[in-house]
Amino acid sequence: MHATSEEATEMLNLVSEFHTNNFHYLVVSINMLAEGKGIDSLLQQFLKTLGIDQFLEVDRFELNHHLCAIVEAKSDTAKSDLIFLKILTERELQIANCGIGRTGATK
Repeated sequence: MHATSEEATEMLNLVSEFHTNNFHYLVVSINMLAEGKGIDSLLQQFLKTLGIDQFLEVDRFELNHHLCAIVEAKSDTAKSDLIFLKILTERELQIANCGIGRTGATK
């Protein structure tokens, strides 16, 4: 069953998000009525509305009669790195590399 983004935003809600060990996690509340509408499809559509195309569902659990899911948002860092490499000149990349790790540098 394919869910629409409207159905997904009506049935799911972002409760929280957190970062740990360079991973980005989201906690999503799922309306109990969503069970009959295909939770996996709704979750995929909902995350797309947040700009997340790739994700891994880590856990699904019930808390105080609310169904929730924890998902790890996947990012394509290799793709974003390639975009920067195409935009920046060789000299700009050298300057950027020299500045990495410097804090409180003065001119």
